[in-house]
Amino acid sequence: MTTDTKKRPSDDAALELAPVLAARELWQLLSFAFSDPFHRDRWRSLSDAGLRQRVEAAARLLAAERSSDEPIAPAEVDPTELPASAAALFAAFDEADGDLEVPYRAVFGLTISPACPPCELEYESSHEASFRAQRMADIGGFYRAFGVRPAREGDERCDHVSTEVEFLSLLCAREAVARDAGETEVAETCAGARGTFFHEHGWWMPAFASLLHANSDSPFFQAAARLLAALVCAERRAHGLPPAEGVPRPNPVPAEDDAGCSTCPMSGGA
Repeated sequence: MTTDTKKRPSDDAALELAPVLAARELWQLLSFAFSDPFHRDRWRSLSDAGLRQRVEAAARLLAAERSSDEPIAPAEVDPTELPASAAALFAAFDEADGDLEVPYRAVFGLTISPACPPCELEYESSHEASFRAQRMADIGGFYRAFGVRPAREGDERCDHVSTEVEFLSLLCAREAVARDAGETEVAETCAGARGTFFHEHGWWMPAFASLLHANSDSPFFQAAARLLAALVCAERRAHGLPPAEGVPRPNPVPAEDDAGCSTCPMSGGA
């Protein structure tokens, strides 16, 4: 007789899965919302009724789970705003009939916007090429460790907001699957990676959200900005991280000096 050493989750453990699955839905939503309109399949997903129902339920759950008397960090939004922000995003998407390329280009441009850059490295204080290459390599290392495929032509940079939030969504999904299967060690690995990646690479997201809200007159992107700022606060609280004391400002490198950062280090190889 063989014994299955994997334990199915108890009712309490199943309840613990709910916030992980909720975070997965909201990070995924933002990965769609911040994608270049070139990826039309992602934008079409925002019309899916099932996705909307899951997002609405996830927003309500995290609004309750991550409510706290703790002070909000600068540029963050209270997680209780998650349901209203998600609803506003879908309403704005419907109002625009899904055609958001013009407002996307208006705020992001065809190259990295200096006023509202959607990439992590544009908020780093150092312009030193070796430092920036190392930061990009660190991000790529996280992706490779979890089997994320190399970037394809037309994809965003590794440090683009849509790429980073999609990775957080992936980690949430893998953690939830592992916990549901009773694979505790795998689940803890995913949870640890999620916390580390968020701590090391999510620090700039509230600043980006604040700039996006200020620079875009699109109700869709204003709602997406508030949703991101609220979800960052919820995620920070989930990992027990303290509020940041300040808000980083963009510090973009002039295009002619930015060799090596225009592409992801994962591109061109597995």
